Amino acid sequence: MARSALFAFELDGREDFRLFKLFAIARAGWLWGVDAVYVVAPEIPSEFRIPEPGYCVMRVDSLDEVVGDHPAHQVVVVEQGGEPLPGFRHPDLALYLFGSDGKGTIPRKGADHVSVPGRGSMYAHQAATIVAWDRFQR
Repeated sequence: MARSALFAFELDGREDFRLFKLFAIARAGWLWGVDAVYVVAPEIPSEFRIPEPGYCVMRVDSLDEVVGDHPAHQVVVVEQGGEPLPGFRHPDLALYLFGSDGKGTIPRKGADHVSVPGRGSMYAHQAATIVAWDRFQR
């Protein structure tokens, strides 16, 4: 079976949007096999794109839009309190959802929930890099 990983981030308007976070996510995704990254962020222009060869980070209007566009992918919510990442079995077709650094992710019915172990919370772009590496190296 083919493997496919997609990342989607929901940023809220209150947080300090930094382009370097998106470049970090794009680079980690490209290195470790994430097929695409979607970002929900009202402060980003709708035509926003970070192109890599055969790869793209793009702005969308909602996480529901991304989930609806990829019905074959199992939704995996990355959040505190989920199944610890070291024991998690990544689905072959996975859509990983990351919440805003301030609010977290909205729970979704039928989704898997995974957490990155640590002493506390971390920025979404940091968690995404760890999840991408974990999926790649297995």
